[in-house]
Amino acid sequence: MVQITQAPVNYFSFADYYAYDDGTGNRYELVDGELVLMPPESIFYSDVSMRLLLELAKIVPLYLLKYKEIMIEVSGRRAKVRIPDLQHFPVL
Repeated sequence: MVQITQAPVNYFSFADYYAYDDGTGNRYELVDGELVLMPPESIFYSDVSMRLLLELAKIVPLYLLKYKEIMIEVSGRRAKVRIPDLQHFPVL
């Protein structure tokens, strides 16, 4: 019988994730401490997110909108980070 050993998983902290750059230009999300490669955007998806941005800009002040510049930390058992394409910041 052959035993297969799995390589240990290197879990990332928030600090590790924010400092990580593999030099490829790939975008990653952090899910339960592990890097997950995000697929490239489709033209359709980019078009939809841009149309949403333009519609929101008609009713929301521009300083409250961000497009592809933010990361959101999500609570969980291990570190999680999501990268939304479009974000509206509510006025508090």
